[in-house]
Amino acid sequence: MTETVKRIIDLMKANNDTAHALELKAKLPQASISAWKNDRYKPSAEAIINLSRYFNVSADYLLCLADDPQPLTEASAIERPTTSLSTALAKDQRFVNSAKLYNAMPNEYQSEVYAYIFGVAVGLGLNVKQILKK
Repeated sequence: MTETVKRIIDLMKANNDTAHALELKAKLPQASISAWKNDRYKPSAEAIINLSRYFNVSADYLLCLADDPQPLTEASAIERPTTSLSTALAKDQRFVNSAKLYNAMPNEYQSEVYAYIFGVAVGLGLNVKQILKK
């Protein structure tokens, strides 16, 4: 069982929810939590979003990228890339090819790849918000 799933289970228990009740309340497919606990699947990006909204915690907290369960405020959230960066990336064929591969991945792998890349950037001490402004 992954650390993310352990964190979800802990939050479920803290809210006195059963797995079935949580799946209904957070709009998850039936038996998702059982599949996650048994390592048959990993939570999809959509599941992480639904759970973060239901528990009122940040997705970073659910993904074990942060120890603070409080959701990000709009003021502290990372801003979208500027148009100039988007235009430059669209012209970079390596980036375009990578984006196509990423988009072809199942959702459960996309969330893991995103979390890994973001975690590496933060772990390296990069100011991701500042980089995305450029």
